[in-house]
Amino acid sequence: METEVLQAVLREILDELKEVKQQLSDIKKALDELKIITNSCEHKLEDINQQSNKVDMQPVIDSIEEAINSIEHRFEAQPKSIVRQFRVLLFPEYGAREYYKIVFGRLLFWITILIATYLFLLGKSFIEAYSFASYNDAATSKYKRAWIDLYNVSKRSVRLRMDSVWRKS
Repeated sequence: METEVLQAVLREILDELKEVKQQLSDIKKALDELKIITNSCEHKLEDINQQSNKVDMQPVIDSIEEAINSIEHRFEAQPKSIVRQFRVLLFPEYGAREYYKIVFGRLLFWITILIATYLFLLGKSFIEAYSFASYNDAATSKYKRAWIDLYNVSKRSVRLRMDSVWRKS
């Protein structure tokens, strides 16, 4: 059962990592688009520079590239929010079919094993009790018959003594 819980936790972590990776790829795509836009701006600026006075745009381009690089580094260095959740799921969010297949397959198996063990022990104790009772009954039935026969054939004085012994026991 622990391996199943660990697998569920690892799946959740893997899903979160996939989401973080997707977000990073989206950010990189956006940065690539910004680079493309800046490159197109550079080309337009070069065209404008060629048409107009020679103005040195290199410092502006360098500052824009530095700003883009600093933004890129900030996004990469930004701590990722990881939320740890400790919860008991009776109904899983993902992969419900596999979950129920594993849980109830094992649960029914162990319940069947427990019931079979209980019935076996109950049958065993019943058989032992029955054999003990039948053995005791057979042993005592001889004495009872002997007592009754003696009582029937004896005289009144012996009967009175037998009655007093019977009351004492």
